[in-house]
Amino acid sequence: MIKLIAMDIDNTITSYKNYIPKRNIRAIRKAAEQGIKIVLASGRPEASVIDVAHRLGIENNCYIISFNGSRVRELPSNRILFNSHLSEDSFNELLQLAKDENIFMHTYKDRTVLTEKNNFYSRLEAKLINFKLKEVENLANEINGNDVVKVLLLESPKKLRNAAERIIPQIQDKMSASFSAPFFLDVSALGADKGSSLKLLAEHLGIDRENIIAFGDNFNDKTMIEYAGIGVVMGNACKEMKKFGDIIAPPCYFAGFAKTLQKYL
Repeated sequence: MIKLIAMDIDNTITSYKNYIPKRNIRAIRKAAEQGIKIVLASGRPEASVIDVAHRLGIENNCYIISFNGSRVRELPSNRILFNSHLSEDSFNELLQLAKDENIFMHTYKDRTVLTEKNNFYSRLEAKLINFKLKEVENLANEINGNDVVKVLLLESPKKLRNAAERIIPQIQDKMSASFSAPFFLDVSALGADKGSSLKLLAEHLGIDRENIIAFGDNFNDKTMIEYAGIGVVMGNACKEMKKFGDIIAPPCYFAGFAKTLQKYL
């Protein structure tokens, strides 16, 4: 019996251009009406995930895992259940590594994407999450003691993949890193990932993993899909990612989320 549904947002419940198929919305609302716990789990900043909860009409029955697992919030009560952030040393190390590799890096402050260079990939994410984009002279100075929950390394897929092969071995004992898209490498505090946060939330709610179904499409969803009793990988995911799913759903642009979920409602 399914008691909790954890779902990624982009290219899982959304299709092209941030559109959420009506069939997906109806399925999510039906599950919520049945008393099933709804968890939106995304690499997006928290404010953007909350926006999606409002679009779905589930803000009164929803839990938020944002920043790729760095923060967990019970939305109706607005209570934070888990929160982590990068140390100042880790942030500065990442900034230098990005510069050494000649790739872009950005982070967030309030509802603004901060970057040292206005670039295609930062513009892409700012539009997706409906944040402002601000180009700053010095990213470290702009942060200036504020908690950095997550940073994003961005570049063309081939260049970013090559850079990641050199960067990840240098940071893997201090930070968590995973691809949320071929051109986005999410970096957060060590141990902050969707799977760990879903486990924490499930234990808080007293729900066994066997009663959880999780949906995702990219490598930052892997730990969540592996933790859930039923792990669903979207048909639009890459071949390597599909190896981790118990079920392969139809692609997101065919409302594969709803088509698969309805079998369990």
